[in-house]
Amino acid sequence: MSYPTDGGVVLYSGSTLAGMVPLAYTMIGKSPDTPVSGNVIIQTTTPNSFVSVNAAAGNAAAIGIPPNTSTTNQSATTVLFMQIQ
Repeated sequence: MSYPTDGGVVLYSGSTLAGMVPLAYTMIGKSPDTPVSGNVIIQTTTPNSFVSVNAAAGNAAAIGIPPNTSTTNQSATTVLFMQIQ
């Protein structure tokens, strides 16, 4: 995804929404007007756990993803979850 502000995103996980915490080593940062791209492998040990992508703590400005106004999907966001057995 691309967004106009400087900052980063981090994965949060937990067994409840209220109990979600940031996962170590999952932050991906960027500079203004560049895409965020990265790969992270996490292990969940609790059935029906929650995982979310959040703005990282300390971002100077809120992350605002602009609307996709082109046919080249410049603002497309893809998050892929795979179960490895």
